[in-house]
Amino acid sequence: ASSTSQCRRVRARLGTMLGALLALAMLGAENPLGRYSHCQIYMDGRVYVFGGRGFNSTGVKRALALFSNIWTFTVEGALWEQVKFMADTDGPGPRSGHACAAVDDSTFYMFGGMAQGHDGKQGLSDELWRFNLLSKTSGQWTRVGVNPTRRRPDARSDLALVYVGKETLLLLGGCSARNPKQDGWRFSLTDHSWEQIPFGTNGASLLPDAPSPPPSSPPSPPPDNSTALHGTNATDPDMIENQKNETSAPFEIPVGRCALTALAISAMNSDAYLDVLLFGGRVSVSVPDEDDSSDVDEMWSSLADTWRLRTHHISGYLNGELTAASGEDDSNMKLWERMSVSQIEDDEDANSQPVKDEEQAQSNRGWRLQAMLLNRSDHAAVLHGNSLYVVGGLYTDLEQRSVFIVKDLVALALSDHTWSRRASGPTWRFGHSLTDDLDNGRMILYGGAGGMEVFSDVWVYTFASGEWAALDVGRNSREYSTLLMSLLIGGVGIMLCLCVLFGILFRRSRRLVWRRGRAMIVMRPPAVRGTSGRGASAEAIAALPVVKWTEVRKGHFGDEIPDVEADSAPAPIINSAPVSKSVAGAGSVSAVPVSADAGGSVS
Repeated sequence: ASSTSQCRRVRARLGTMLGALLALAMLGAENPLGRYSHCQIYMDGRVYVFGGRGFNSTGVKRALALFSNIWTFTVEGALWEQVKFMADTDGPGPRSGHACAAVDDSTFYMFGGMAQGHDGKQGLSDELWRFNLLSKTSGQWTRVGVNPTRRRPDARSDLALVYVGKETLLLLGGCSARNPKQDGWRFSLTDHSWEQIPFGTNGASLLPDAPSPPPSSPPSPPPDNSTALHGTNATDPDMIENQKNETSAPFEIPVGRCALTALAISAMNSDAYLDVLLFGGRVSVSVPDEDDSSDVDEMWSSLADTWRLRTHHISGYLNGELTAASGEDDSNMKLWERMSVSQIEDDEDANSQPVKDEEQAQSNRGWRLQAMLLNRSDHAAVLHGNSLYVVGGLYTDLEQRSVFIVKDLVALALSDHTWSRRASGPTWRFGHSLTDDLDNGRMILYGGAGGMEVFSDVWVYTFASGEWAALDVGRNSREYSTLLMSLLIGGVGIMLCLCVLFGILFRRSRRLVWRRGRAMIVMRPPAVRGTSGRGASAEAIAALPVVKWTEVRKGHFGDEIPDVEADSAPAPIINSAPVSKSVAGAGSVSAVPVSADAGGSVS
């Protein structure tokens, strides 16, 4: 029984060890699913990705779903790790189209998006959340309460959120269904209060002495009046040469939009807030129906305008210290400044790489001579050095009633306000994310969607060489998984062999012990030999004490001994007391036969 229980314990421990190895192997093989419309933050040398929309599996039967997890990786480590939430709350929940902004190396804020509730229903969110890193791979979500006595932005998605220093966040644009939000907001991290700032048509009323705000919807006939949307249409190649966006009013503000990019940029006064550079986005426009000219269709129109927000002037304009007339003579006094930009047709700078294949060289040259389609939304951008880098996105051709996905990398030099095309790398995509790894002179791109595909790849662009490189982030994870699976399979084989060997040895040992025990019993010389089933031997009987029959009778009947004839003597009476085991080596004797002899004694 003890051997059986020991074997069971061995099997239980074996199962536990194999289960642990299998769990580790599955954990090592796990990588994030592809996604788009997520947010990406760079903190403390690591990339963090939160939320987004993508397929819920990699199998044939798959459907789009919203994600609520956070993943992190480093370029050097090339290993994905899921971040654990160390609190009772699960955080903001699944969502896409939200915006994130890091305030330091351990904290970022998240606002809005299309969120999914516990009942599975999806809707726009107006929540503000804070995430604090407790370690590289763990952190805590906290919903940020707001001042109930102050106005606050309503629910929206596809917005921009920027940290401009001095405990201040700026929220710009966003959409609700097909309606771009015509407002901007400033949030104080100290007193948790929102304050509306001049942005969009609704924000124009916040400017003292401001010109009449533009209509709530852009003029419908596209694309000739797209400059009225504060953008530039690049569908006509004749507009490429010396393309300029001239300011027609002493003070203008950008029209409200969504799917834009807004990035913090150093201000002239280093002690002041950071400025904000805004580029692109999309607005909803009405275009005549192709079949029925009396009817109109609603379409998205992508924008190409670039603006600079001088954040340190916001308070001056809100409290009336500055007016629209303050910027008439000095552009630095303007709250919003629209940049006049031009394009470089052929980018033959130091970043252009030589091509050995002449046919490929001709193709590249022809591509560079094509008009840069700057009108775009759902793109990604970073500020590095003195240039704005924009990758991919959606381009709208209103004449063809079509939306195109672009893949090129274009850069705007802030020194002379010129656009130029750089090396193309990742395939056509939109809804991807991009962060600047300033310390290592590179930018990191992740995810996105294109056509019917949702990407999970990671790309790195090095500014010094002007080259893209695909990063196999899951390499170490797959190698780790392969190693664990090898250990698992090898461990199973070894354990099975040990179990078989243990079983064989256990059976042989039992047989050996039984045989040895039997040999000891058989070979041990008994003190008194006897034959089973034939009573005690003569030697055993002779060794018993001899008692006279008269004494037996006297001890049983007392002094009066009846006269019994010899020929009718009664059967001997055997004392019922147990007989002691007085014979060494012989078995226990339960009864000893008694017989009479000629001498008058019994034995």
